[in-house]
Amino acid sequence: MKTKCPCCGAINSLDALIANEKASEALATALAFNGELGRALVGYLGLFRPANSSLSFDRVATLLGQLLPCVQAQQIQRDGKTYAAPAEAWIYGINTMLATRHNLKLPMKNHGYLFEIISRWQPAQSAVENTSVLVPAAPAKPSRAISTINAAQQWVDQQ
Repeated sequence: MKTKCPCCGAINSLDALIANEKASEALATALAFNGELGRALVGYLGLFRPANSSLSFDRVATLLGQLLPCVQAQQIQRDGKTYAAPAEAWIYGINTMLATRHNLKLPMKNHGYLFEIISRWQPAQSAVENTSVLVPAAPAKPSRAISTINAAQQWVDQQ
């Protein structure tokens, strides 16, 4: 199945991407991030792209693989201390970096600066005061793209 990148217009076969070990690993890890955090991570990964070349699937898989355990644990380690890192902290940190990307030395080499921003993150005051009023959000409905990718992965697994 041919797919077209909405950002750059590159055309590639989804079957070929899934068949490539690192591309498949990157895709599987990326599917663990959804909603606003998933969208923010796409921009964040762009901060690691070398100036004169593309970001390899090997590098994408490595970067996402480094972040996934921290995001799932909802905490980070920085300078020997543990900090709470709910999804809101990740989104805040990534958006802060993207907003100030012109001040960053690119390409980024590691997640240190993101972790530094997250370590200083403070939850919104109203959310702390009104915790008894908070209602859990309904589970996010998978997007059509994710549904298509999951179906393609199942098809490849059956082959």
